[in-house]
Amino acid sequence: MAGKAKVVRNRLPDVAAAIEAQTPRAAQNAAAIAQGVASRTAPVDTGNLAGSPRTETDGSSAVVYTDVKYAPAVEFGTDRQAAQPYMRPAADEAARYLRGEGARSIRTEVEREAGR
Repeated sequence: MAGKAKVVRNRLPDVAAAIEAQTPRAAQNAAAIAQGVASRTAPVDTGNLAGSPRTETDGSSAVVYTDVKYAPAVEFGTDRQAAQPYMRPAADEAARYLRGEGARSIRTEVEREAGR
């Protein structure tokens, strides 16, 4: 049976590059969301804690943190003070972003690259 030869091109390197290009953006966006939520939901007495969340990014990873000494006592509570979580809700919101919009943006780019 005679037929036309089908040319097949390996798109895996393009797909890997698309994932690599989109992942840092998704991590940065998630970190910005977490930093914003932490700032908005931190209990306010002096405003020091609410103004303290910072973000560090390195490639496809990001960390949101605070260096306020009493932050763990506020987040987790003590034997004399109930917990007032603000970082955990921030992390939860960032995770929702990554599972939703962040994943969609990566998937869209991968599908675009794979379909070329």
